[in-house]
Amino acid sequence: MHHPLRNALLRLSAACAILMFMALPAAYASSSCSDFAQIDAAPYYVYNNTWNLGNAGSGYWECVYSNGLSGGSLGWGTEYYFPDVNPYDVKAYPSVVLGWQYGYVYNNTGLPVKISAGDNIESTLQWSENGTNTGQVDVSYDNWIISSTNASAPTAEMMIWTYNDIGGQYGENEGSVTIDGISWTFVYRPINYNGTGNTWPVFSFVSNPNNSSNQTLNLKDFFNYIAYTKGLLNSSLYIGGVEFGTEVFYNTNTKDSGALNVQKYNAVVN
Repeated sequence: MHHPLRNALLRLSAACAILMFMALPAAYASSSCSDFAQIDAAPYYVYNNTWNLGNAGSGYWECVYSNGLSGGSLGWGTEYYFPDVNPYDVKAYPSVVLGWQYGYVYNNTGLPVKISAGDNIESTLQWSENGTNTGQVDVSYDNWIISSTNASAPTAEMMIWTYNDIGGQYGENEGSVTIDGISWTFVYRPINYNGTGNTWPVFSFVSNPNNSSNQTLNLKDFFNYIAYTKGLLNSSLYIGGVEFGTEVFYNTNTKDSGALNVQKYNAVVN
C-alpha cells in the first residue's frame, strides 16, 4: 500500500527534532495523520475529521496537510485509505473549516452571521483528485446553520456537492435550480427522514452534471434559496460555519490510496 504522506509522518516519531523537520515532505508546510488533528491556517483550520470510525473497519488511515496561505488563498489536501466495509456509510470528511464547527468557533472569520444579514460568502476553489484509487467519494461544501452564536449543536445542515461518484444525496428530490450560473439538483432530507433518525434537516445541492474543479460561488445565494425561495429556513438563524472537503465512503482496491489536492481555496464573508 503506497501512502507517502503517512510514511513520512510515521518516520517523524523516531527522529530527533532536526531530523523530524528534515523528514517532512518538502511540499507540505504542515501535516498530520492523527485522527481529528487541526492544522491552523488563520482564518481557517485544516481538520482531519474521521468522524465515523466505528464503521471504518480495520486498516484505515487518513492524513491532511497544509501548504499555507498565499494571496489570501489556502493550499491544502488529504490522502486516505478506507477498506470496502459498510460501503454506504461516510467514514470521514477531511476538510478546511471557517467559523463554527460543533460548538468550536475559530475567531475573526466573519461567522456566525444571520441569514437575513446582507453579507455575502464568496468562495473560490481549484482542486484535483490524485492517486490511482480515489474510491467512492464526493467533493463538497458542508455548511452549518445554528440558532445562536454560542450553539453547541446544529439546527440544520446545507451541503453543496461540486463533484460526486456515489449517485447523489439521500432525500426528496425537489427538482433543479440554477445558482451562480450552475445547474444543481436540490435535495431535501427532513428530520428523521424515512426513519433514518437524522436529528436536523439536511439541504443538498448536487451538481448536475459534475462541475469544473475551478469554481467561484457565492454561498449566500444557496442559503437565500432555501430561506426565501423555498421557505424551509427561518432567516433569523445563523450561518455558523463553512467547510470544504471530501466525504470518503471507501477505496475500491487495496493497492493505493485516494487523495484530494486543493491548490487554491478561500471563503470570505463580506
